[in-house]
Amino acid sequence: MRDGEFLTPESAFVSAWSLTFALYLLRMLPYGPMSAGAAGVLALGAGLVVVGIHIGRRLARRIPAPTRHVTLPEAWLWGYGATGLVGLAWYLWQVHQLTGIPALWQHGFQVRLALNHHRIPSTFLFVEFFCVITPLVAAATALTGRKIGVAAWVLAAACVAGTWAMTDRTQFFTTLLGLAFMYAYRRGEALGWGRLSMFVASAGALLLASFLIVGAFTGKSPAAMKLTLRPPLASSTSGDVEPGVLAGALRQGSTIYLYATASYAAFAVWYPEEQPLTYGLHTAYPFFRALQKAGLYSGRLPEHILPFVPILTEPIPLGWNGYTMLYYPLVDFGLPGMIVYCLLVGAFCGAAYQAVRAARTSPGHLLLAAQVTTGLVLSIFVNKFNNTAWWYLLLCSIAPFAITSVLARRRSAGRTTPQA
Repeated sequence: MRDGEFLTPESAFVSAWSLTFALYLLRMLPYGPMSAGAAGVLALGAGLVVVGIHIGRRLARRIPAPTRHVTLPEAWLWGYGATGLVGLAWYLWQVHQLTGIPALWQHGFQVRLALNHHRIPSTFLFVEFFCVITPLVAAATALTGRKIGVAAWVLAAACVAGTWAMTDRTQFFTTLLGLAFMYAYRRGEALGWGRLSMFVASAGALLLASFLIVGAFTGKSPAAMKLTLRPPLASSTSGDVEPGVLAGALRQGSTIYLYATASYAAFAVWYPEEQPLTYGLHTAYPFFRALQKAGLYSGRLPEHILPFVPILTEPIPLGWNGYTMLYYPLVDFGLPGMIVYCLLVGAFCGAAYQAVRAARTSPGHLLLAAQVTTGLVLSIFVNKFNNTAWWYLLLCSIAPFAITSVLARRRSAGRTTPQA
């Protein structure tokens, strides 16, 4: 806000963590207690990320040259969009082969389990992820001054709609948050407090709608999970809430509250877990995974699904396997490693934001800053910065503009090289 902008990486990060942790402290579900040590580690990690962002912004004084627009942007969009829709069709065919297409809305949870246990192979994701990449590239192109035809926008919209066919919420969340942050960073100071409030409310409503709709057809609705919130700070002996509007709201909001706060409850149960350190296998998972696929690393990597810990015993036993972003560096290197890691992640995000502030018409910079801010917001659940899929999305979305910039600089250098 010192720069005249209300929406920055640090404000988005602090808002996400503060809001969700405040909800956790209301104890509207009967979570177990959190130790002072666990609370202190969460506060320290979040504070260090903010410090790192400011360090990154200060260090990013020599901003790299802005990425250029591609010569034929719609050719990239049609190539990317067609690839994504082929991946979507591939996924739907696998669902049809295993359970039949009606299972998507009749037994969505079974489809989800089939994906988790690889009865539906995840190979299709390699191309289906372009359903996320295409609208991000289209928005970056349009926001920085290039016109896109109606047909290309229809293709991008079809890709966004395709993300709803998946059994998780991550793809739509990643797409919408990326689009929102690109718009906000492109507008900069012009996005005043009033417009920002309307902007946040609209984006929040879409995210909540997506969350509830996907939850309904995957069997994670409030009725299916049989959870009901207690009034804020109510004791466990206060009894049920009388039927009425409040009771209905507490029941319908239970899954939203669960997903917003359960990572803190799981962290409280897990920390401090005494186990051998894994020395980078979690925080650098994409690197080691690439080495493994190339046959250059033969060691054992962590499971792609983290272990569950019990966070509720009533009204139903419930386990959770999200522990916030801080889990990964703690498992790898303990508290000292977490300190260094949070500073580095923050510095990376701060430098990306500084780059877009220096060149708001650079589509590559806009894409980078928006996606790292998305990672910061989602850090209350998971660590996107050690996620292979996240790096794949980031690199593929920036590729058209980065390749164009490199080729343009080479041509320019060739024209200015003196002849022998």
